[in-house]
Amino acid sequence: MAQRRFKNPLDLYNAQMARMAKANASIADGLKMMREGATQDAIDLTGGHLTPKQTRGQYARGRAAILSTPNGRKRGTAPMLPINMVSGRLRRSIQGRSWKKNGFAVVSKGVPYSQFILSESGTRVMVARGMKRKALSLLRSRNKAFKDFFFKNVRST
Repeated sequence: MAQRRFKNPLDLYNAQMARMAKANASIADGLKMMREGATQDAIDLTGGHLTPKQTRGQYARGRAAILSTPNGRKRGTAPMLPINMVSGRLRRSIQGRSWKKNGFAVVSKGVPYSQFILSESGTRVMVARGMKRKALSLLRSRNKAFKDFFFKNVRST
């Protein structure tokens, strides 16, 4: 790559400012893409299609697991993810929220039971589903893809 020469400091300043504006625009686009992608991942992770009858007792913990089946024995295991959709309220409540300059979070608002279903450790009678861990791993892969794209395309110009 040929090195570019500038005739005066003003030309150098203008070229650097244009380069920084391009980098800032691509970072903003990347953050928006990651926020939208993380929100869609969370929505997809709450879109299971098993009926409550099919999952009865599958996600119970301890004594509740034994008492929740008709014969007192644990039946086969249902998949932990995606979380089953019964009414669709949890899925519709998931939103991507931005805060500060470069941060975002995926939140569930307006559904009182979401804190129990989406809990990292589960509850006393319900096993942890692992949605947060799966969503973070998907976000890390998106973040790595964005960094690779950014460093390849923007920094080289």
